[in-house]
Amino acid sequence: MKDKYVLDSCLWIEIERGNPKVLSVVQPLIDKNEVCLVDVIVAEVLRGTKTRKDYLKLKEAFSHFSQLSTSWGAVAELAFEACRKGFQPPLIDLYIAQCVLENDKTLLTQDKHFPQIAKIRAFAVQMI
Repeated sequence: MKDKYVLDSCLWIEIERGNPKVLSVVQPLIDKNEVCLVDVIVAEVLRGTKTRKDYLKLKEAFSHFSQLSTSWGAVAELAFEACRKGFQPPLIDLYIAQCVLENDKTLLTQDKHFPQIAKIRAFAVQMI
């Protein structure tokens, strides 16, 4: 299925580092055009580039993926539900989770916040 997976920013960083474990899982998905992006993940990853040249190269590469976004109102509702359960994950993680949830995608991540968020509102999350 096209654009079935969202790779969290931590995985894009591991791809850049050449992490063989991460690459073995995500490179086939990228090659089969099964990955899409969340706009805030793009911003997170681009922010960490070292040079303007790296920034522009990565920005160009990301332009070939479809991008998801959501409303901050929807994120606030999810954040409210999380707070009622005594859990306050970062707003950016809630934004990503809301995008994945709304668009019926699977989030691939190494961030332990996401399985906790998925207990509040179910969405597909796979730890790598």
